[in-house]
Amino acid sequence: MEAFLEDLTAEQLDYTCGAFQEYIAETAEESPNLANGIKEALTICLNEMLDYIGDVPEEDDDEDEDYYSDYDRETARLVSEIKNALESLSNIIV
Repeated sequence: MEAFLEDLTAEQLDYTCGAFQEYIAETAEESPNLANGIKEALTICLNEMLDYIGDVPEEDDDEDEDYYSDYDRETARLVSEIKNALESLSNIIV
């Protein structure tokens, strides 16, 4: 699962995590163990991605725009999306 998620852009990750969250919610009543397993697997993958990415400088409005490369901006978007997905996952009760 992690190898697949690593290749996604922030926007693709948003859609993919949204689909997983929808599937977890739909599956929770019929098969809570499956839903919980998918939730935990996705949570572990996202946390490992955050660990792998490490610290990303945050863009400050007062700083020079040129200081941040396109890579830094995309990585910051990805980190933000991962954190949003993790928060959404933590709110799902199975």
